[in-house]
Amino acid sequence: MSSSKPSLVLSMLTDLDPRPGDRVLEVGAGTGWNAGLFAHRLGARNVTTIDIDPSVVRTARAALHSLSLPVEVLCGDGYAGVPARAPYDRIVATCGLRQVPFAWVEQTRPGGIILLPWGTDFSSTEGTARLAVSDDGASASGPFTGLVEFMRMRAQRLEPDTHDAYVTEDSKQDAVASTTSLAPEVFADYSPAAFAIGLRVHAMTYRRGPKEDGAHPLWLLSLTDRSWACAIFRGNQDSHTVYQSGQRRLWDEVEAAHTWWAEQGRPGCTRFGLRVDADGQQAWLDDPGNHVRQ
Repeated sequence: MSSSKPSLVLSMLTDLDPRPGDRVLEVGAGTGWNAGLFAHRLGARNVTTIDIDPSVVRTARAALHSLSLPVEVLCGDGYAGVPARAPYDRIVATCGLRQVPFAWVEQTRPGGIILLPWGTDFSSTEGTARLAVSDDGASASGPFTGLVEFMRMRAQRLEPDTHDAYVTEDSKQDAVASTTSLAPEVFADYSPAAFAIGLRVHAMTYRRGPKEDGAHPLWLLSLTDRSWACAIFRGNQDSHTVYQSGQRRLWDEVEAAHTWWAEQGRPGCTRFGLRVDADGQQAWLDDPGNHVRQ
């Protein structure tokens, strides 16, 4: 169980912009604090909150009951939404997602807002996506409003194979060495570059290795095969050694994505957006028709 810091809650409530009388679904009950704020503004009977963890549900339900707020607190998988209480004017998730369920679009009124932390498997940095449901209810689209990092929805947590499953003795013998001028700051938490690279590349993630002899290794792992890459960052050097192994050249893919980002003017997250429909989801830059990954 967790409770987001007040400044982040305020920012998300501002993005969500709930109006008196709106019906709201919150996915991720936490302590019940968010639901209590919604109840105060919208009326408790207009608020539904759901969590997959029974102990979290009990705690949230007890907290809201102690304040005489009859919010509907449910135990279940919020990925499916709560169709029995739909339609909603607002849906908000307080957990990070990598795939947005179309069920949330179907359960939101046309013109309604879906707000969620969304990111890719590349890194833990996410953008808060503010998606407006289209007039025909067939899709939802909107920009990212800022970079955040939330605990990921349980069913979408990434658990790649162990390091040793990738970096075998044979793969180390086959590794190809090169150099890179990318700085380690590209991969920092809340880095707009890392967020953009994650939108552009396909099925990979990165991990920071333990510091050894002044070196800071950064590992790229493919999620489609056993390809890997490792950059060895040392201090303030302008050039760093890279090793790549496997069918994919992961570092080359990252370099190409970073070059693309630079060519677009190094956009921050607010120039990017997300569109969701029955066929899936697509990140865009500046306009929903300008897809990030072709």
